[in-house]
Amino acid sequence: MALDIADFIHNSSKNILFLEAPVGTGKSLGVLVPTLLHAKEHNTSVTYATATINLQNQIFDSETTLLSNIKIIRDGDKLLAQGKSNYTCSTVYQQNKTKFTLEEQNKLNTFFIEAQYGLLSELEDRYPDFDKHKFQYLKMNNLEDSCYATINQVRCKGHEHRSKYRQPRHKIIVTNHDQKIQSYINQQDGRRPIIPLNPGTIIIDEAHSLKENFLGRIE
Repeated sequence: MALDIADFIHNSSKNILFLEAPVGTGKSLGVLVPTLLHAKEHNTSVTYATATINLQNQIFDSETTLLSNIKIIRDGDKLLAQGKSNYTCSTVYQQNKTKFTLEEQNKLNTFFIEAQYGLLSELEDRYPDFDKHKFQYLKMNNLEDSCYATINQVRCKGHEHRSKYRQPRHKIIVTNHDQKIQSYINQQDGRRPIIPLNPGTIIIDEAHSLKENFLGRIE
């Protein structure tokens, strides 16, 4: 499959390729290896859009880590892009601090300093027993104004990470259908897309569900 994709990328005059393969056959790597090698050769980038957040995390944590280990990309070449509802915000936390116990506050203070991306999934991984009903008091999409808070002079990791979405230096952005569709809608409305719409190569995983996701977002 990877050889077929490489042949298509280098030799075909067409722009769209549909692929189908059984579960567990390594489709993700089979697509990513030739497209990333082509992107490096032509100084472009790749956007990989999954149907679900869980699959997105899997691709980023597993596949791109392997690609980094075998030197196809560097760690700094990859970016995880999710919606605001998946990120924590230190300002939202400060505005809702009284909602948390002292023990929870201590955990959150540590998290906001040590988190890599500021994602709720990171918080859940670090503290599996944390009360998930209180996530609503941390979510970035509940921010009414600009983010101003710091924890021990550390900037909000969520906003810092999202500020990198449109930086051209990333060779691969791992996102999801919703983010890609919302970027298109933003552009149609005269607003800036969340992530680049035409990076070079766009991979749509579980493409059969893209239509339903797109119609849902339009509605």
